[in-house]
Amino acid sequence: MIKWLSVVFVLCTSEWTMSQNSQQDMMNVVDFESAWKTVDSLEREGLYRQALEKVNGIFDEACAEGAHSQIIKSTLFSLKYNENLEEEDVVNGIIRLEKSITSAPSPSKEILHSLTGEVLWSYYNQHRWKFEDRTYVENADNSDIRTWDLKRIVERIVYHYSQSMSNPSALVNYNLADFTEMLEENFSPETFNARPSLYHFLAYRAIEFYESASFDIPGAAETKAIDNPSFFGASADFLKIDISGYNDALNPTFKAIEIFQLLTRLHQTEKSSQAKFAVELDRIIFMRNKAVMSNKEELYYNALVRIETENAQKNYSTEATYYRAAYHAGLAINY
Repeated sequence: MIKWLSVVFVLCTSEWTMSQNSQQDMMNVVDFESAWKTVDSLEREGLYRQALEKVNGIFDEACAEGAHSQIIKSTLFSLKYNENLEEEDVVNGIIRLEKSITSAPSPSKEILHSLTGEVLWSYYNQHRWKFEDRTYVENADNSDIRTWDLKRIVERIVYHYSQSMSNPSALVNYNLADFTEMLEENFSPETFNARPSLYHFLAYRAIEFYESASFDIPGAAETKAIDNPSFFGASADFLKIDISGYNDALNPTFKAIEIFQLLTRLHQTEKSSQAKFAVELDRIIFMRNKAVMSNKEELYYNALVRIETENAQKNYSTEATYYRAAYHAGLAINY
């Protein structure tokens, strides 16, 4: 599975120059150049609050002009400066981030939803001790995250990750190669064929969150386990599974499976493509890690053989060959 670096880390700690899609965007970058020089000067002097005010002004102007790279850049710098201030400023930064989504144009809007989900979870983990014994309150103050309990935070995170993928018809038209600063490293054109669009990027950010997060929420609905062989099956069989019978709204494993179904359906009409292959391979690796069936190893191996055979004439089928060979060798692989 391709690894994505945390958007917050890579963009808040380094110079960001998102690839531009049009001459108008290039003009916008030039227009903002002097404003960013002022921000840099204030930061060097340790005047983070003044820098934050300047960055917030850049965000407002960027929204008015539809300058997507500037919208995301100003948002991330805003989060960075808030972290240098008091906790109240961090909370206010989260509040502003959520409000900023309403005025941001697409695809900045969807990227900000994804980023907000990550920021909320990071805030909770940094202040987990404050929330451990807090009970769920139906009419809690939604404007102040400091009063929330774990369930409310998780509900909000799920909302934001869902919204980040809510405009697939538009997001699939944004080439991921135009957003290279969001990636861990410079990938080859072949790799971009596996994750061709911004929609793929945002979908995998959500999957990786759900795959790693554990929600220990008291009173959550009982959920079923991954116990159907079709979870390892061909795409058509996988799409026939009605996961609503397995899922409660806050089950991270089945939220990830839901996204795998969305990605699988996106490529369903394709006879063969690297993106379709990658989604299927990532899905069966995920299932191997999460399934509870006694024969899951056999199902996993057979699925590897199947997709390797189906894509035998394609260069990218070597990835399935690698996992199959490693399985035979009994090697420990970091999935």
